[in-house]
Amino acid sequence: MTLLGLVLLVASCAVTPPVLGGPSPAPGTDGRSWTDEDVAELLILDDPESENVVLPLAEYLADVVADSPGVDPAACADSVAPLLLRARDASASGSVVVSPPLFRDAPGADLLVAQSARRFASAAEARAFGDALRAARDACPVLTTVDGARTDRASVDGALGVAAVGFASTTTGSDGSVVESFEWMLVHAEVAVSLSAVLSDEDDRSILDDLAAEYVVRLTGAERQPTGASDPSEARDRQL
Repeated sequence: MTLLGLVLLVASCAVTPPVLGGPSPAPGTDGRSWTDEDVAELLILDDPESENVVLPLAEYLADVVADSPGVDPAACADSVAPLLLRARDASASGSVVVSPPLFRDAPGADLLVAQSARRFASAAEARAFGDALRAARDACPVLTTVDGARTDRASVDGALGVAAVGFASTTTGSDGSVVESFEWMLVHAEVAVSLSAVLSDEDDRSILDDLAAEYVVRLTGAERQPTGASDPSEARDRQL
């Protein structure tokens, strides 16, 4: 599935009433497990009139499969979508929360960030999924779609205070056009969060990194790190 397809999927989902603000204290910090309502509150809404939706995992899987183009190697389709491993999740339980995309000011065009979160039965299951998704994507560093577009992918270790991995993608269309995109996957307690965007320049990547750091605060209930040596963009530079 292309990043544009994911954005369209998020924007067209059925909706439930909006909930603003993150949970405080964060579930998991007081011995309480995350609920679907907690995860819905976790996702940031730009507009108080906007709405989010909780989908059963099976419904999310069906939507992704219906919207995804064929890829080669065919096995790589298993790990294309955010927060999903098709074969593994065909018999899994849980839920996925999707929200309208976020708009962030950028020096050029505004950055459009697709966001979603998945709730697992346990923290161990969430960690195992994160490891499995990274392994599956690392096993498919290059894939092509039926329209002839080629995507080169690479994972990047995160330094954000939770289990974090980034996925950098370069997609070259059959017409020679090149699109750079990046996705952060953050895993904490029973929750995994995906934040992805098409990047026009390094400023866009820094904005996405800052948003990921904001989500770490929301996930953990921790104090925001002061800017300086621990700034996420500097951590990124050390990793790359």
